[in-house]
Amino acid sequence: GGATFTRLRLMIKSPILASHLQKKYGLMQEIYSDSWDSASNSWIKPDGKDFKKNEARKRFFKHPLWNPPNVEALADHIGGMVKFKDLPEQGFIHAVTTHTNPNEAKRFLNIIFSEADQLIREQDRARAIKRLKYLINKLEEVTNIDHRGSLISLLTKEQGKLMFLDSEGSYTAKIVDPIFVSRNPTSPDTRMMFAIPII
Repeated sequence: GGATFTRLRLMIKSPILASHLQKKYGLMQEIYSDSWDSASNSWIKPDGKDFKKNEARKRFFKHPLWNPPNVEALADHIGGMVKFKDLPEQGFIHAVTTHTNPNEAKRFLNIIFSEADQLIREQDRARAIKRLKYLINKLEEVTNIDHRGSLISLLTKEQGKLMFLDSEGSYTAKIVDPIFVSRNPTSPDTRMMFAIPII
């Protein structure tokens, strides 16, 4: 429902997703390619008078000095890439990302949404399995007929949740429009429209 989609929006800008995407796709080296030396497999520290002056200023005011890109920086970047526009009258939400290359915008949006959606699905599956095990154990201990009936009802509900979690398709929202790539040269973007399932 709406709460699950809210979790998707939060997941998209979280270090949890950024860390997952870095491990799976190496996005930092791709997004910050100008600062990455593939030959030495290391980050390139900026140089020059302006950089040194800026670093000295930061040091004087006790501000953080230059650091190579990290998971937190990647999370901020990804969170800034994807914007959501609510369309309450239609009951839909637009997800929009911009990139100088429209095909890359499409690829990034697809990766970000699908991986965030899957992470939330896995979190909920783990919780459902944990609750299922707890209810099974309680059922073995309880002898009262009424209590057993309540536990069986809860058990059936959790089994239904697991079946839904194992179903195909997106979990946090239903995609009602395919990814659309704008060909406007001044603002290349990609849009994906979501329908929020109301449960």
